[in-house]
Amino acid sequence: MAIGFAAGLTPDSDEETLPNEPHARIEDHDDSILIGEALSRLSEKEQLILIWHWYGDSDSDIAKKLAPMSTAAVSRARQRAIEKLRELLS
Repeated sequence: MAIGFAAGLTPDSDEETLPNEPHARIEDHDDSILIGEALSRLSEKEQLILIWHWYGDSDSDIAKKLAPMSTAAVSRARQRAIEKLRELLS
C-alpha cells in the first residue's frame, strides 16, 4: 500500500516539498523511510483509518466505509494506531 504522506507529500499535493538544504532533505528522507516502515507494521485496517483521517474523513465517515464498525470503534482504533506509531518511532 502506497502511503503518500509518509513520503513527504501533503494530502492536497502530488509533489514532494522539501527544504532547500541538502542535509535537511536527507533527514526528511530518512524520516519518511522510518515513518513508512512504522506504518507498514500496522494492520491494513489501521493504515486505512489513519490515511482516511489524514485526508480529512471524520470517524463517522470512516465507520461507514468499514461497516459494521461503529464510530466509537474507529476512534479507539485510530488512537491505538497513533499510539503504536509513537512507540515504533520513539
